[in-house]
Amino acid sequence: MSSAQHPSNIRQLLDRALENQRAGNLAEAESFLRKSLEMNPLAPDALHLLGVVLGQRGNPAEAVECLRKAVTLNPDIAEWHHHLADNLGLLRRFHEAINGYERAIQLKPDFSDAHNNLGNALLDLGRANEAVTCYRNAIRLSPEAAGIFVNLGNALQRLGKINEAAVLFRKAVRMQPDLYLAHNNLGNALQSQGRVREAIPCYREAIRYQPDFHEAHNNLGTALQDVAQLSEAIASYEKAVQLRPDFAMAHGNLANALREHGRLDAAVARYHEALRLHPGDPLTHSNLLFTLNHHPAYDNRRLFEAHAAWGARHADPLLSAIAPHCNQPVPERPLKLGYISPDFRKHVVAVNLEPVLRAHDHNHFEIYCYASVVQPDATTQRLRRCADYWRDILHLSDADAADLIRRDGIDVLVELAGHTANHRLLTLARKPAPVQISYLGYVNTTGMRAIDCRFTDVHGDPEGATERFHTEELVRLPETALCYRPPDASPDVRKPPALDSGLVTFGSFNTLTKMTLDVVRLWSRVLQAVPRSRLLLKTKQLGDAAVREYFIHQFNACGIGAERLEFIGWSRAGAEHLETYHRVDIGMDTFPFNGGITTFESLWMGVPVITLAGDHFVSRLGVRFLALLDLREFIAPTQEAYVETAVRLAGDPTRLRDLRFALRERLLNSPLMNNARIVQHLENAYRDAWCRWCAGPRSPDSVKPA
Repeated sequence: MSSAQHPSNIRQLLDRALENQRAGNLAEAESFLRKSLEMNPLAPDALHLLGVVLGQRGNPAEAVECLRKAVTLNPDIAEWHHHLADNLGLLRRFHEAINGYERAIQLKPDFSDAHNNLGNALLDLGRANEAVTCYRNAIRLSPEAAGIFVNLGNALQRLGKINEAAVLFRKAVRMQPDLYLAHNNLGNALQSQGRVREAIPCYREAIRYQPDFHEAHNNLGTALQDVAQLSEAIASYEKAVQLRPDFAMAHGNLANALREHGRLDAAVARYHEALRLHPGDPLTHSNLLFTLNHHPAYDNRRLFEAHAAWGARHADPLLSAIAPHCNQPVPERPLKLGYISPDFRKHVVAVNLEPVLRAHDHNHFEIYCYASVVQPDATTQRLRRCADYWRDILHLSDADAADLIRRDGIDVLVELAGHTANHRLLTLARKPAPVQISYLGYVNTTGMRAIDCRFTDVHGDPEGATERFHTEELVRLPETALCYRPPDASPDVRKPPALDSGLVTFGSFNTLTKMTLDVVRLWSRVLQAVPRSRLLLKTKQLGDAAVREYFIHQFNACGIGAERLEFIGWSRAGAEHLETYHRVDIGMDTFPFNGGITTFESLWMGVPVITLAGDHFVSRLGVRFLALLDLREFIAPTQEAYVETAVRLAGDPTRLRDLRFALRERLLNSPLMNNARIVQHLENAYRDAWCRWCAGPRSPDSVKPA
């Protein structure tokens, strides 16, 4: 044996490698280890340490090769199995990692890190209940380790046990105040509880301890956006993507905030960037579609193409796995009717749906509600009492939710969200019910072949005008697809403010997303044509000074000074909000995306609304209200007619006064509030759709062709 191969020299190389590894000189450590292995390729200590170093250098695949050889040569060292499992986890080979951690625990039952990391691997596989057990074992062994409390909190939060999770995060913060992950995760738990203002300082603390923590900047943005601090939210998202340019979620959230700001072009660009980074994200893709509905550059054809592309990418691949339905094809039997939505809460969808649920005929329809509600509230509880069966699917995967709906034997499943926040369209893509319908919650086609029809009416979708722009069959209800009930605690109607002041106040309470530059220009023309007039805008984002300045600049560019503008941000819902209509004489609708609930509220408070009629559903929401109230004089076919209508009404105080005190009665006597008749029409349409299924092909391949 030569002196270069003498074991004492190999030992020296290992010692030098270990010294460098501990000092963070990983390249030097690797060099010494490779020299050692040239002398003895089967030295288990060198193989193990080289595996550790390679993992630290960001090469987990090669690390796994070295560590497997090491544990094969020396299988009885728990730490080596643990290191192997760590690197398997980095490769997302979680099942193999679990085996490694379990072997480490078998060899060393009090190995706290192995219990903790076994929990992490199980959580990555969605096995949260098992992860909780592992974390509790780790805490029993290492009760001073704050990070394990954070991990246990994460697992409990995954299980929907938000209160327990928040307690653990608070404990971790007390144990280790500089543990930025604990501050961040406490913020997440508080947001989930609806305690957004308490979450904001948690994220700021996380950032104070770790300024380049991109996730905390993103989460701070979501909290700030929730409390309408929109300009600060945008800055937080921009910081997140600056720190990590490939952070797709932050790009998507920045796009959402830009949309709320009314900056549609910038929002669309950010959505495309998010999708470039994560093309398989259906929710970000849906957010893009929702935004395009507001964009004046997108006509029916372009909108249809965009929605069909979503269906082709995310939904169509699931069609081949659809199983036959076992529902009895008996046309007149009682039907199991399911409603699925994330919006069984204080939301515009619930405003329309609650009268429907209250008026259903439970002798002929058994009502199931599939709720994916992030923050249930008092409205949730009211809706729950209207259903025969209530299923909470928030924490179920789309596949599991679809299986539940199949097991329940739903005959007709009604989707109420479309491409809006937290939708469950990919549950319906699995066709869990033989008849699937899009209704109420979305203003366009879903783009999905697995949804059979979309309920609408002749005012929103005139006969022959929009059929070719839908993947679903259009079913027009006889009078209207809308259903309203009087708002709670409605103030009495008062006379128009112009009668006392001589100054006409135009108003809109729509979101800024609908206030495109074209809208600003048209409203400016109205204000110029009515010199003694002003404009009052109310929506929560206008509580942000920077947002107000942005819109003041937009109006200034159109010749309207700030003195003719009034902006109102947040107010309490209910009476306080409705009372603001006392300050408005004439409502002005947005376009191409008209107002919905805001138009109803305006009319309910006696404020007439002028709308610009378009050629697709979102631009005909105003038509749906005004036509049913026999107020077609306020439906303008052109922008010129819009201005003329505003001028004429502003100059007729008697007409304003008469309308003020007549509109509420008109609404009460209109089809919009004849809930029993609307629900009868709905139930007839559900029955007709069911009968068509009974009479037609009933195999999975009967889904509409592309």
